[in-house]
Amino acid sequence: MKNKELKVVYTNDFKSRIKIEPIEIRPEELVKEKYNRAKKKAKDRKMAEEYLDR
Repeated sequence: MKNKELKVVYTNDFKSRIKIEPIEIRPEELVKEKYNRAKKKAKDRKMAEEYLDR
């Protein structure tokens, strides 16, 4: 295996096709969803029963 050199050049005028848009998230806009373990367990059980009935 040959050794290779890597040269890093810093530039300000780099053009790329990737566009990055910043987004601002405010805590009051986030909707807190309660996690109900019993509901999830019942839903999973129902899905399993439906799968077995096929």
